[in-house]
Amino acid sequence: MKSKITSKVGSIVLPAAPKNVLKSVNPLEMVNSIGNIYSQYLDLKKAEQIEKTNRAKIRADTAVSLAELDFKKKIFVDYLEKSFDERKEIFKTLFENLDSALIRDDVKQMAILLSSITDLAKSSPFKGLMEIEIAMADKSKEIEL
Repeated sequence: MKSKITSKVGSIVLPAAPKNVLKSVNPLEMVNSIGNIYSQYLDLKKAEQIEKTNRAKIRADTAVSLAELDFKKKIFVDYLEKSFDERKEIFKTLFENLDSALIRDDVKQMAILLSSITDLAKSSPFKGLMEIEIAMADKSKEIEL
């Protein structure tokens, strides 16, 4: 009974090459084949390293973008809080002055104050947000809030 020689690669058992096959293989072709396999292995490792680098760059870019968004959010929220606080105080002052004009029966002053109240109500603090966003997009300018 003839025993078969096998070699184990990972968990795959491969039969050994018959003796006559090894004699018919050109050694130069075998060396070239091994060289090609090794070259493909090196290409695979290079591609793997490039992809690792790309993933790291994507993570870094993501972190930068998130930090930028957080910064913009803080600026916008701060602007809106201050803008609405300022508007609130202006409305309060205008209405107090309107009450005084009513007590004095000053029709001309009432007309001016009502016009100012209407104009302020028509204006939007969100317009200022657009201006801030445009200014922030221009990296060459310094913004003072």
